[in-house]
This record gives sequence, C-alpha cells and structure tokens, in this order.
Amino acid sequence: MARLEDLLTKYSVKVNEGSGCFFQPNDANYTYVLTAKHCITDDKENILTKKDISVYTNSGTKIEVKGVYPHKTKDAAILKVDLVPGIDLDYTSCANSETLIIFGYPQSRRGQPLESDKIDCEVNYKKDYFIEIKSNDLLFTSEFTVAENTVGLSGCGVFKKSNNSLLLIGIVYRLAEGRGVGGKILLQPMDNFMEIIEENNLKPLIAFHLATFRSYKDKLWRQYSTILPYLKIQLEDAVDGIINKNVSPILIKNHFQEKLCVPHENGWLNDSELWAGWLEFLTYCKLIKEETQSEGLTFALEIIDNKCLFYNNEQKDWTNLIRKIFDLDLRGLKPGACIAINSNCYPPPPKTKLNSKLIRKLIDRDPISQSRILVDQGVNPITDFTFVHLLEFNERIGKNNTLYDLEFGDETTIINELKNTIKKVFENEERRE
Repeated sequence: MARLEDLLTKYSVKVNEGSGCFFQPNDANYTYVLTAKHCITDDKENILTKKDISVYTNSGTKIEVKGVYPHKTKDAAILKVDLVPGIDLDYTSCANSETLIIFGYPQSRRGQPLESDKIDCEVNYKKDYFIEIKSNDLLFTSEFTVAENTVGLSGCGVFKKSNNSLLLIGIVYRLAEGRGVGGKILLQPMDNFMEIIEENNLKPLIAFHLATFRSYKDKLWRQYSTILPYLKIQLEDAVDGIINKNVSPILIKNHFQEKLCVPHENGWLNDSELWAGWLEFLTYCKLIKEETQSEGLTFALEIIDNKCLFYNNEQKDWTNLIRKIFDLDLRGLKPGACIAINSNCYPPPPKTKLNSKLIRKLIDRDPISQSRILVDQGVNPITDFTFVHLLEFNERIGKNNTLYDLEFGDETTIINELKNTIKKVFENEERRE
C-alpha cells in the first residue's frame, strides 16, 4: 500500500518555474500534465513552444512535451506527454470547509534535498470557475514572505485524501490576495480543464483504468493457467465478449454510483480490486445468460438480471457487511436475487456463502426492523435473497472434479459444466464439501 507522500510525489511534476500534475486520460499512448497557463508563457504572456517547456519529475527525469493546449481565457493548460505508467489518479468535487492537500515545488526549495512542499488546507469559498482555499499552515517564515514561499506552486495539484488514495480537486493558479497575507489560494476546478478537452477535441479526462476492462483481464483466473488452461480460455473468451459490447468501468461507475461500495467511499473507486471483481462478476453473469444483441449499459443490465455486487476495502469479516447492505435501497430485486460481495480479506473467509439461518444470526447480533429495509412489497430479503462472496465462484469451479476430467477440445462440455457450476452459486443451493 503506497504512502500518501509517495502518491503525491508520483503525481506531481515541475513545469518550468512552476508545478504540474499528471493525469491519465482515456488514451493508451499519452498522459496529460495539468498546470496553470502562466507557467508556460514568456514575459509577454505568449505561449511557449513545446520545445521551450521543461517538465521534470521529482527524481529529475525530464519528460518531453508532445502537445500544448492552453485555455483561451482562464489560467489553465494541458500538456500532452508520452504515456507515464501507473498514473491511476481520479478527480472529484469538494465541499466548503473540506480538508485538502496542496503539493508542488516552490522556488524557495529548488536545489535543496527536499524540493517539494505539502500544505494542509481547507475549502474557503467556491464558485463555478474557481475555488478559494485557505492554508492551515503558516506560509511565511523568517526567511521568506508568503508570496516568496508560494512562488512555484502555481500549476500544482490540490488533492482530497480518501482512505488510502487521493482524488484531484483542481490546480493552483495564484494567491487570492497580492501578498498572500491571509494564506488564501485560488485554484482552477476540473471543469475548466474539461473545457480545454472539448475545445481541442482531446481524449476525455477519464482515468484510463476506468475507461476499459482490458487491463484487468490478466488479473483473473491465473490459477487455471497450468492446471486448467482450456477453462481459462473459455473464461477469457467471455471477458472479450463483455469488452466488445462496450461495457467499461466508467459505464458501471456512472450507472451504479453510490451502490458500488459498502459503505459508499469515493476513494475505493480507484481500487483495481473493485474493477477486477466487477469484470469477474460480469463474466459469470454473461456465461449463464442467453446471447443478446444489445450493447453498453443495456447489455450489462440484461446479463446482471436480479443480481448485484458490492465492494468493501476493509480487511474485515465480510459477513459484517450484511447489516450495512440492509441499509441500502434494494428495491427492484425480486425473490431469488443474488447479492455478491467483493471484499479485501486475507486470509480467505471460512464462509463464502450464507444461508437464511446464518443471516438471521447476523441480524440478531445487530437488530434491525425488517419494515425499515427498502425492498419491494412482499419481498423478504432474509429468505428471498442469496448472499455470496465472490470467492465462492472460484471455490466451486476449483472443486468441480468433472472439469479436471475433460480434455482440450471439449469446449461445449466445458462451457455447460461451467454454466451449471456458476448457476449453483447464484442460486440458493448449498455447496457440498
């Protein structure tokens, strides 16, 4: 798990005399650097050519600029550089008084062993085209004034901490007051960079890991690579069928929103385990559903069909999440629905499927009035729903001896046996050890 300072350093760069922030768009070839426009202008406020713009990482690696895209009227700009691996930053909005982090490379620290600076701050004031934040730290020292200490922070990222990840709020462009006495700083919100994207017909500011499920394909079913290679091929064929139907993490994210995680946490939406789990879940759903001609969200909802998946990143017993799930709006789920849980638990839980008897025991531990559960009329979630951990699918598949007896070339038999195994997990049928 990366430390906060490591993440801040990974995302942040020096842009000429100012700073910048990496962001990975929906592009497999390029990465963006978001910065303030005045960081890439000359003394006469003319935009510099890409050859005259220097971008350096914290380690001193020079990044060649491939494209320059300034905003027409606002102090914001996007630089396009060759793909920088591992930039998994997402963005979000902020609320008044919310605590944020500024991280950049002030001129007062250039040339020192530690050139970067991290400043804790909070949102002071919001408008559509700018956000004012106020530092929680003193920005002046015995050596430098506020203005002198903040020169070079222009163009740097302002982040919100969410659990073990960061979300980008905007980009610093100047002090709110000339001398910065009040410690107030202005930043460009992400909407202003969206305008640059639209004006220049650039790839959108969608984190690349949310744009496609393709990068998660290799993370799944590795255990079958040698012992059941033909089974892995069938599973991966189903994955390709999902990707080719234009189903992506961003599509799932935009539709399900607060129903992705239990409890809802924006920071978890960057977790690769969440999206790898969704790809695995969709694959199982597709395998047991008749072929459909639809695409995109319609296709995804058709194959999910009376099922849902929730993610949790806390290393706790997943059965403790049942009570929290009952706090959600479960209307639309019919009797026979399957609620799957994808949680970050190690070692694996002893129970990966719950029957109604176990659910009642869990509820008795933390009493809840069934009348308060948001379900359709006549539905009893305790007896009508199946609760299963995502690990149960691999448990069932791995213990199906019939699959080990099949030979390469028995594709139809393999698929049919796989479908039957998956159906037994989704349905309320106990696994016999």
